[in-house]
Amino acid sequence: MSEGYNGWTNWETWVTNLWIEEGLLDLFEVGEQARHFAETNDSDPNFSAYEMGRWIREQVEEFIGEQPAGLVADFVGGCLSSVNWTEIASHHTDEAIRNEQEQTANAEA
Repeated sequence: MSEGYNGWTNWETWVTNLWIEEGLLDLFEVGEQARHFAETNDSDPNFSAYEMGRWIREQVEEFIGEQPAGLVADFVGGCLSSVNWTEIASHHTDEAIRNEQEQTANAEA
């Protein structure tokens, strides 16, 4: 099994994040949740990323559950077990923190 894909753990993680950023999930809500998890778990960022990853996985699985059952749904469901949800969560949490810091800096300027 090859290691890594485009800077991500694997293809499944990369493509899941790609679809999230292409509108699979509401990016505003993802950002809000990322900020919430980061703020409420300042003392342990790993826990924050883990909890955020669980939330993202639930959202993706809910979306997939709305699709018709069949071969494609089975393949997609199988791929989800290989996704590094914590990596995706860390990516979005880091992005939310950067955005908030930029907004704060711009407001102070």
